Amino acid sequence: MNGRLALGRLWWKELRQLLPLVIVLPVTICFFPLIAWLLGGLPRTSFPFGWAVVFPAIPGLFAAGVGALSVGIEKEQRTLGWLSSLPIERLRIVRVKLAAALLALLLLWALASLGLSLASQWGDALASPELGWVTWPLHTLFLLLAGFALAWWARSPLTAMLWVVPVATLPLLLAQLIDGVIRWDSRIWSDPNPTSLIVSQSVLILLAGWLAHRLGVRHLSAERARGQRLTFASLGFDGDQPPSGRVFRDDIQSRFAALVWQFRSQSSSVLIGILCLLTFAVIGFGATEFALAPPGLGIFALIATVLGVSWLGTSVFQGDVSNGRIRFLADRGISPGEIWWTRHATPAALLAAFVFAMLTLQTFSHLGSFHSNQRGEASFAEGWPLMLTVVLLIYFVSQWVAQAMPSPIMAGISAPIASLLTFAYGSLVLFQFGTPLWLGWLVLLIPLVATRLMTRRWMDRQLGMGYWQRHFAFAMAFFLLPLLPYLAMLATQPGMPRSIARELRAANTATPPRTGT
Repeated sequence: MNGRLALGRLWWKELRQLLPLVIVLPVTICFFPLIAWLLGGLPRTSFPFGWAVVFPAIPGLFAAGVGALSVGIEKEQRTLGWLSSLPIERLRIVRVKLAAALLALLLLWALASLGLSLASQWGDALASPELGWVTWPLHTLFLLLAGFALAWWARSPLTAMLWVVPVATLPLLLAQLIDGVIRWDSRIWSDPNPTSLIVSQSVLILLAGWLAHRLGVRHLSAERARGQRLTFASLGFDGDQPPSGRVFRDDIQSRFAALVWQFRSQSSSVLIGILCLLTFAVIGFGATEFALAPPGLGIFALIATVLGVSWLGTSVFQGDVSNGRIRFLADRGISPGEIWWTRHATPAALLAAFVFAMLTLQTFSHLGSFHSNQRGEASFAEGWPLMLTVVLLIYFVSQWVAQAMPSPIMAGISAPIASLLTFAYGSLVLFQFGTPLWLGWLVLLIPLVATRLMTRRWMDRQLGMGYWQRHFAFAMAFFLLPLLPYLAMLATQPGMPRSIARELRAANTATPPRTGT
């Protein structure tokens, strides 16, 4: 294969690899303002404001996940060695990946700009473009380059996606530092000066681009060197003496405890990152309640909660997909029930600790949806069911998406969006269609039942048409069961006889409309 043909094939592969994300993100994100409009939260006059938030979010989400997707798929499928063997310079391979992602980002920004223009023409409610419309595209460019650098650096694509969250705040922190030195504003907490923010973003874009190139070339060079034949001597083993590790001296524990330990060991970096996200969320909510936080920290805490709980659910099944670990367990006779319970044990414990911390915080600080009664005391009974329902819904839906999605990267990107869409749909059926709460809680268990019943096929990697048909059947039950009371009411509600309806239509047609004098 000559160099020009290999380069063309590489471009085609990269663009085809990004196409699903480019299509799925705009389609799914646009459902949020539509559902909010159906719920009555956005009247027609203010509906464009929903699009003003949604459209810029599409390129932002793409920029945050495209690095883990582009590089993570190569690591999952172990094709980096094949890439490094192509008759193409390693630096050019890295640049092709970055260029394909940049083209997709430009396309999404073009769609977002077109959508914003149409939304402003509809309601004429959007403000004129200001300097903020410049800083957000720069921020998405920084996220894209930083995501690629983290994807080349991290072993796991999920770990890279976790690191994107704190790295995304670096331009804001640097701008705050510059403002503190130059003293644009005397307030302790204030929005960063736009000039400082643009300077910070520009500097960090250059740094992130340099790191993405350097780490990419280094990783591809290591893959080429790793392709050489390994020997026992190169690995540090003596062929005449058996290995003498702790595993041969320790007592064998129960199978359940061993599987839980194995899950914690293989997912330790991801679980630690998720724990940091959830800890930041608790601290952010508490600081916001006591007015100790800078503006916007509550929003960041809410985002950290959604991402942390969602990725906690994603870690249940996606940790075993990488490097074919689940095949190793399936070939050794581990039952699907043991796999399902042991994979949920650690994430469920972390989720319970987070819920306990939030309930404790809400009890003492009147946080969130808690209201004060006439004596000024916190109404504990009014707030905790809603918070618990939302957290469990995000976790249950995310672990379902993790089992249905074959790729950890696509699952990590899709799970938060699917969870929020499900929450919006649940609000719609509860408030507009009158679904009983007991039925909503019953339907909430369907994702757990689905993953438990499909664990055997997932372990055996039987991901054919039957696998997707069963998941689709569970999804139909999940979305249609809440509508049964409303449909039953429509079916049993007495209607107008057809004969009377025909007479009214005939009379309406025969009577000429009145004209004003």
